Amino acid sequence: MYKSYINIKLLEKEGKGPKHNWDCQAESDFIQKQIALTSKLLTDGEKAIQKQKDLLADETVLVLGKAGSGKTSLVQFLTQNPKLQSKIVEAGTGDYIIEDGEKIGTSATESFTLYPELINYNTSISFCDSPGFHDSRSSAHEIVSMDVMKSTISRFKRVKIVLLENYSSLQYGLYKDNFIDTLHHLHDFLNDIDRYKDNIVLIATKVPRTFIATEDTADVVTEVTDEMHIESVMKYLNLTESSIAEKLDQDIEESKNDFYQKVIKLLQSLQARDENGKATRVNVFRRPYKSGPLTNMALLKKNKESLTKTIMHLDSVEVLKNDFDFTLSNEAKMYLECLLKLTSDNYKNKINEVSFKLNEFVDRKVQNYTSFFQVLSELELLHDALKKLSENLDETRDYNEFFGKIYGFITDQKIPLPINYNERIHVLEKYEEMLSKFVNTSTVFIPSSWTHPIRQVIRSTKDELQWYRALNKFISGLSNYERQKNKTEIYSTVFREGTTLSNGLMTLFMEVTESTDLKQFIDALSNPRKLSEVEAIPKTLLMQNNVTCDVDGKLIVKGFHVILSEINSDQLIQSHCSNITVKEISLQAVDTIFLDEDTIDNFKGVSMFIAAPKWEVIGQRRIVLSGQPGSEISEDKLYVDNGKDGRPGLP
Repeated sequence: MYKSYINIKLLEKEGKGPKHNWDCQAESDFIQKQIALTSKLLTDGEKAIQKQKDLLADETVLVLGKAGSGKTSLVQFLTQNPKLQSKIVEAGTGDYIIEDGEKIGTSATESFTLYPELINYNTSISFCDSPGFHDSRSSAHEIVSMDVMKSTISRFKRVKIVLLENYSSLQYGLYKDNFIDTLHHLHDFLNDIDRYKDNIVLIATKVPRTFIATEDTADVVTEVTDEMHIESVMKYLNLTESSIAEKLDQDIEESKNDFYQKVIKLLQSLQARDENGKATRVNVFRRPYKSGPLTNMALLKKNKESLTKTIMHLDSVEVLKNDFDFTLSNEAKMYLECLLKLTSDNYKNKINEVSFKLNEFVDRKVQNYTSFFQVLSELELLHDALKKLSENLDETRDYNEFFGKIYGFITDQKIPLPINYNERIHVLEKYEEMLSKFVNTSTVFIPSSWTHPIRQVIRSTKDELQWYRALNKFISGLSNYERQKNKTEIYSTVFREGTTLSNGLMTLFMEVTESTDLKQFIDALSNPRKLSEVEAIPKTLLMQNNVTCDVDGKLIVKGFHVILSEINSDQLIQSHCSNITVKEISLQAVDTIFLDEDTIDNFKGVSMFIAAPKWEVIGQRRIVLSGQPGSEISEDKLYVDNGKDGRPGLP
C-alpha cells in the first residue's frame, strides 16, 4: 500500500509555527473523509458554475475579503434582496446581524459562501460574491472554493474590486495586523497590484451606530455620521502608510520590501479625494440597529445610496489572462501535496494493471494461434503499435491525455479487457485538473518514467517477435529443396529413438537460422512452450512421407513436403505396390511439391494428381500428364442421364 510522509513548515513565510509531520496514507480515515468531502464539493462546485454560466455581464464588481467580513451581506444589500432581515445577536447587547435564511451566515462569525456567486445588478454589471481568503473550515473547502473561483474569474471581461475589512480592524491601535494581513492576501491574489490600485475601493464593514458627547457638555450627544467614520478610516490609512514607509528604511528582505512599496502605492490611491475634499475610494457599510426588514431603516437606506455611488463611480479595468493568482494556506498546500501523491500512486497502479492485461493479451496470442506465420504477423503489427504508443506517451502533458492514448490504443487493437475502466476510475482522478491549477504536477508526472511498465510490455513483445521470426526462418530453411532432399539424414541428428538430442537441435537451429544469439535458444530450452515449438518444426518438416498403395493400384504420397524423385523409381513402386499395376498416383503436400525429375516411363498412361499450395520445379523437367483414356462421349445424344458427361461445349 502506498505510504508517504509530508513534512511542511507551516507559516513558513513568517518564520514561525510548528513543524508538522502528516501521515499521508490512502487508507487513513482522515484522508478518506477529506477525499469524500472534496469529491462532493467539486461536484457541487461544477453545478454552481453551470448554473451561473449565463449570468456574467460585461463588467464585474469583484467583492473580496476575509471569511465573515460581510461580503455576501453587502452584495445582497446592494442588489436589493427583499428577504434581508436584521436579527439581534443577543438580547440587551444592541448587536444585530443581517440574514436572509439562505445565503448569509446565521451567526456573528459564520460564513456561508463557499463558491463565488454572480448576481446581476443590471444588464451590464454583475456582482461577484467571492469566498473568503483562505476559508478556514477545512483544506477541502479552501481548495475547492479557489478552484471554482479560478474557473469563474477566467470568464471576466472587465472588473473593479471592492475590498472589505472589518471596521474595528481599521481603527488605530486595534487589531493592527488584521488589515495588513488582508493586504497580504490581496497582494498574493493580484499578480500586478499596481495595475489594479486605482480600481479598488475599500469598504469598512460592520460599522455600529454610535454616539459621542460634544466637548462643551457631556449631556448632549451627537450621532457619528458615515462621513465621520470614513474620515476615521482615511486617517488610519494615512498612519498605516507612514508606518510602512518607516519600515522601508530598515534592513528587510527583498520580498517584504517589494510588498511594502506596492502597498504604499495602493494606500495612497485609496486616500483619493474629489474637488470638495470628500473621500472617493473609501466608504462604510453600517450594521443594522434594530430588528426587522432593512428596508425599514432610513439610516441604512442612505448608506446604500452612498455605497452604490462609490462603487459605480469607480472605473473598471480590462482583465488579462494572468491577472489573478490563487494562493492557498500552508495547510491546504499540505493537503494538495498529499492528494498529488495519492493521485500519482493511483495512476501508477492503473498503469501497472493495464500493463499486466497487455502482457496477458500477448500471452494469449502466443498460446493460441493457427500458424507460425499468423502469430508472427500479429506480433509484428502489435509491436509496431506499442512502439508508436510509447512515443506518443512521451509527448503527453497530463494524466488525462496519457490515459486517453492508452485507452485509444486498447480500442484500436480490440484488446478484450474485462475491466470497465470508465466505471472504475478512482475519485482521485477527478482532481487532476484542479491539482494542475495549484501544484506543479510536473515533478510527479514525468511521462518517460510513467511509460516504464509499457516499455516492459514492448520488450516482452519484442522478445516473442524475435523468437517467432527465428522460428519462421527455421521453417523456411528446413523447407528448402536441399535440406528436404536430405531430411532423413538431418532428422537422425536431432531425434533418436523418440528422444530429442539437444545439441543436435541447437546446432541445426543455429545453422539454419544463421543466428549468433545462443542465449535465445538456451532460454527456449527452459520454456516448455518454446521448446515444444522448436522441436515440432523439424519433427514435422523432416519426417518421412506417408506412402500407401491400395488394391486398385492407387499410389498415394502424403507429407508436408513431397519430392518427386523420392517416389519416381521402380524400386519404390515395387516395395509399396508389389505386383499391383499402378493406375493412379496422388501427390499431396501441405506446403510444397518439388518436381526435380522427369517422370519415369512406368508412369506413362498413369493418371497423376498433384495437390499442394506450391509447386517448385527444379531445373527443366518433363512431366507426362497423359493418363488413361476416358470413356467415349456420344455426339448423337442431345440429352444424357444425370451424372453422365454431356456434349463438350464450343470453344
